[in-house]
Amino acid sequence: MDLDAAVRELGDLCVSHLGEHIGRQLAALARPTAALVPVADGVRTGRSRLGGAALLDPGTAWPEYEGYPLSLLAVIDMAHLGSWVDARLPDRPGLLNFFFLEIDDPDDQSREPYRAALPGLRNPLTCRVVPADAGRAEEVQAPPLAASFSSRPLNLVTGLTLPDFADDPVLQDLDLGVHAEAGVYGAWPGLFVDEKFGAAWDDYLAGQPLFDEHANRVFGWPRLGAGSCLLTSLEAGKEYVHLLELASDREFQWGDGGSLHFVSPAGALRDGDFSRVVADASSW
Repeated sequence: MDLDAAVRELGDLCVSHLGEHIGRQLAALARPTAALVPVADGVRTGRSRLGGAALLDPGTAWPEYEGYPLSLLAVIDMAHLGSWVDARLPDRPGLLNFFFLEIDDPDDQSREPYRAALPGLRNPLTCRVVPADAGRAEEVQAPPLAASFSSRPLNLVTGLTLPDFADDPVLQDLDLGVHAEAGVYGAWPGLFVDEKFGAAWDDYLAGQPLFDEHANRVFGWPRLGAGSCLLTSLEAGKEYVHLLELASDREFQWGDGGSLHFVSPAGALRDGDFSRVVADASSW
C-alpha cells in the first residue's frame, strides 16, 4: 500500500464532504493500522496468528496473575508492519505476544478464589504484552488452567483509520466553526461528521478489506461501538496508543458481541516499556 497516496486520498475525501476547515482537521487525525487478515489462499507472510502457542524467548516465564495463568490471544510479527510503526515503537521488537486473564468454566469451584481476587479490567494485571526475539523465540504451549484457542494464521494488511465518529472523545476537539452554533453539533461534533459523510464513508470503508464487521487490527483508531472503552476513560491530556483490537467471534467473546482493546501510554511504548498496557472491552 502506498501510504502517502492513501493519506492524500483520505484528505480529499474529508474535504469534499466536510469542507476545507473541518475536513483538514479530521484528516490530520488519520492513523495507519494493520488489519489481521486470515490466511485464505495458503500464502502466509510472517508468523502472526490468533491463538495457538505463544512465541517466547527461551527462559521466559508464562505470565500469570496470583498464580493463575493468562491466556494467549494473539502473536504479531512486527517485521511485517510498515515503517510507520517506528514512530510508536522506535526499538521495534520482533514479535509481540498478547495475553489476557480468562477464567472460564464457571461451574468449577476450584477457580472461585481466582475470580474473587480479580483486580478488574483497566488494570495492567489482567493483561500482558510480552515481546520476543523473532530469531530466538520458541513455541510454548499454554499451561493448565489457561484458556487455549485454536491457531489461526494471519497476514497483516496496512490501511488507514479515523476516530469513531459516534463515540471517540477526541472529536470533541474539532473546531466546527459556524456549525457549532447548531447546538447538538457543538455538543457532539461526531454527529456533524457522520451526517455530512453519509453513505460516502461506508463506501470508502467497503473498499478496504480490513474494515469488515469482524476485522481485527493492530495500532490505528479503535471501533468503540456503543459501549465503553479504555480510550474514553484514560487520563485526560495524556497520549495513548491503541495496540490491538480483537472482535468477538466463534472463539472470542467480549461483552455483548463487542471487541477487546489493548492500550498503552505512548511514552511507555517509545521507551520499550510494555508493563503499562491495559485492556478492556467495548460492547455493542
